[in-house]
Amino acid sequence: MTHIKLPYCPLETNGPCKAMARVRFFPTACSTIFVAIALTLACATPSLADDVTLDQLRQENVTLRARVRKLQMQVKNLTEKVEALQSQKQQAETHAQGLVARHRAVAAEAEAHFVTCGHEADSGVTTCRTKWMPLMVTHGRKRHHWFRLVHAHSGNDAPESERHVTVEFKTRASGGIYRSVSSLRLDLDGESITRPIQDYQALRRSGSGSRTKLRRDNESFTAALSVEDLSRVVQGSSVEGRLGAVRFDISADQIHACKVMLRKIRQPARSTGDARLRGVAQSLHSRS
Repeated sequence: MTHIKLPYCPLETNGPCKAMARVRFFPTACSTIFVAIALTLACATPSLADDVTLDQLRQENVTLRARVRKLQMQVKNLTEKVEALQSQKQQAETHAQGLVARHRAVAAEAEAHFVTCGHEADSGVTTCRTKWMPLMVTHGRKRHHWFRLVHAHSGNDAPESERHVTVEFKTRASGGIYRSVSSLRLDLDGESITRPIQDYQALRRSGSGSRTKLRRDNESFTAALSVEDLSRVVQGSSVEGRLGAVRFDISADQIHACKVMLRKIRQPARSTGDARLRGVAQSLHSRS
């Protein structure tokens, strides 16, 4: 028997195997043709390209792991820095609180130097007074003149518009020069405040020896300012006063004392509480 062989031809497949086929012809006496198809299948193993891709993935995995470790180290360092900053912040806040407390103590001590408050338990009235301050006379008798501010309140019952500050004046050996003075005038920034003189008193004294005819009167009198008047005084760039023929200036320290008094007036609850605490402390100290 003779046959005719054709070359192998590749077959297209969808799987991992590759197929080859060829056709054989077997002629017979009856002119019948038999066709035989031979298939060769080659199951594909991973190719070289697949090996390269796997190596690349493994290398990328190693690189990514190293990157993760580096990022973890950076996160750890940043966490430590944040904790250090938080610790520094707490220390700074503690230090700032200490500074604020010391500042308040110094401010309270400075205010006490200018203004003192006392509370009367029986009447429930708190009285704040500045210290006696010299009258800076610029025209007239320049010695032995003083003034101070006094404010009394019983809490927050009265509105600010109804509150007032009493300006007390006293002199020594002034010879009765204020006997005929009827008003206190304050000039500030082109404006003026005029308030009547009240409660005039004179303690007459006479000299001795060759000066028996010299009158040496000690005078005292008051004038009432509203809270608004006092606010205008502390806001003025310069303040000049006049009592009859006597003219005087208000110094910077005296303006500051007026400011402290104004704060006391506008914070009566705090002033009352401080005065009560001082009263209790003095009472306990006296009992011990």
